[in-house]
Amino acid sequence: MEKSVLVVGKEVPEVKNFAEGMKACGRKVVASGMENLFWNKCSPVSARNLIMHTANGCDGDFDVVLYFDETFAGAKFLNMDVQTCTQVMSEYVLAFQYLTVELLNYFDSHCGKVAFIYSPYSKSVVNVNPVVKAAGSAFVSFAESSASKFSAKNALLQVLVKAEKENAGFEDDGSLARWLCQYFDELDGLKKKPDSKHVCWVKPGSRAKSGLWSF
Repeated sequence: MEKSVLVVGKEVPEVKNFAEGMKACGRKVVASGMENLFWNKCSPVSARNLIMHTANGCDGDFDVVLYFDETFAGAKFLNMDVQTCTQVMSEYVLAFQYLTVELLNYFDSHCGKVAFIYSPYSKSVVNVNPVVKAAGSAFVSFAESSASKFSAKNALLQVLVKAEKENAGFEDDGSLARWLCQYFDELDGLKKKPDSKHVCWVKPGSRAKSGLWSF
C-alpha cells in the first residue's frame, strides 16, 4: 500500500510536479483540490478536517509536508496593500499555524514524519514583495519553534529543509519531492533518533544522520 503524504502550501494544479515526484517513489499525495478536497485556510476546523480526511484514507499513519515557496507566493501576491496583507497572513501564516496545532494533537497517538520546506525568493527576482518576505520569515521562525514540540513525540520524526533555487540539489519540485522521499526512508532506517538539542536546516541532496537533529 502506498504511503500517504499530506502536502500543504501548494494546491492543484501547482502541486502537480511535487505530487508526481512523490508518486515515483511510491507515495500518494493528498492536497487541497484533489478528489473534491477543499481546505479553508482561515478555519482551524477545516485544518482538523483535512487531517482527518488524510487519516481516513490511509489507516491512520501518514507523513506531512508544509511547503512555503516565496517565489510562488510572490507571483500570486504582487501588490502591497491592506488586502494583500490580510490574504498573505491568512494563507501563509495562520494557515500553517492552525494546521501545525492540529498535527501536534494528532501525532500524540500516531506515527509519522513532518517536513517544513522553506524555499526563499530566487536571487534573480527583482521585485520582492515585503509582505510575502515577512510571511516567509514567520514560517522559518515558526518551524524552528515547533521543532521542540514535535521532537517530544517519540513516534514522530521531522526535518527542516531550506530549498534555495540556486542549490544544485534543487532542480524543481519533482526532484525536491524525490529527494525528500529518500530522506524520509533514511530517517526510517536510523537506529537512533536524531538529537533534538541541535537545530539546523538541511539542503536538498543531504543525507539523514543519526545523532544529529535531522534538520
